[in-house]
Amino acid sequence: MAAAWALLAGCPAFARDPAGNPAPPGESEPAGPVPRRKWASEPKEECRPGAAARADSGVALNAQERELGMLLEHDAGQRRTRLVFNPILARVAGQRARDMAARNYFSHTDPDGFGANHHATQAGYRLPEHYDHAPAGNSIESIGAGYASAAEAWDGWMRSPPHRAHLLGLEPFYQQQTEYGVGYAYAPGSRYGHYWSVLIAKPQC
Repeated sequence: MAAAWALLAGCPAFARDPAGNPAPPGESEPAGPVPRRKWASEPKEECRPGAAARADSGVALNAQERELGMLLEHDAGQRRTRLVFNPILARVAGQRARDMAARNYFSHTDPDGFGANHHATQAGYRLPEHYDHAPAGNSIESIGAGYASAAEAWDGWMRSPPHRAHLLGLEPFYQQQTEYGVGYAYAPGSRYGHYWSVLIAKPQC
C-alpha cells in the first residue's frame, strides 16, 4: 500500500509515493516526538486536566477524524486510564494535516521550519517547560500519509513500535499525555493524497 508515517525514537520513516516506489534518498522523516528527561530539581507543575476543553469548544470534526479519535480512545492496548478531547489540539492537528496536503510535504516540521510544539503553543496550548521549545520541536505528534482510512492509518502506526508507544502510552512520558486532537485532510494530486496528524499532550499547567 502506498503509505508513509513519521517514526519516533530515532528511527527514520520509510515512505512510498502513490505509485508504491520508495522515496528518494533524503526524504525520510526525522524522529519525533522526542521525550526529554525531567529532573527531580525542576519545579512541580500544577496541571488542570480538561481546562482548555471547557474554555474552548465548538470544533467540528470530519468523519475520518471522529473514527481516528475512537480508535485512539478504545484500542484494547491503550494504557492511559483516560483520554480527553481537546479543541485546541484538534484545531492544530487539523491545520497540520491540511497544511501538509495543501503544500504537498510530509514532515513534523513545516516548510517554514516550525514543529508541532510551536504550533500548539501559538494556538494557546501551554506545554510543560521540559518539552522541546525549539522552533522545530516535537514532543506530541504522530503523522501518517497515504492511508485512505483511519483504520488503515491506525494499523500502520500499530505496526511501528515507536508510534505504538506514543499512541498507546506505553512509556511513562507518553502516559502523562492525556489530552488529544486529531486531524485529517485529503488533497487529490498531492504526493500522498491523504494526510493524518495526532497530537497528544500533557494537560495544560
